[in-house]
Amino acid sequence: MVMARTYAIAAKGYEEGLRRGLLYAENDAELIFIEPLLKNQQLRDAAAAFKDSRVLLVANMIEGSLPSVGRCNQSNKRKSL
Repeated sequence: MVMARTYAIAAKGYEEGLRRGLLYAENDAELIFIEPLLKNQQLRDAAAAFKDSRVLLVANMIEGSLPSVGRCNQSNKRKSL
């Protein structure tokens, strides 16, 4: 399995982090970790961007920090680890 990880959001912003994640997917990464997704909308948008992809997305979650994670999983057929 090929895992790709980027921390671009902290330095370059959400759009750059997502762009890098999409590039990783185009280059056969199977699991992508885009850090840090800090807002519910960012989490939903990232899941939607990979909705038709075979790529697995990983996000750091601290209990209570992103209350709509469960709803995001249901709407995009994704699972939290």
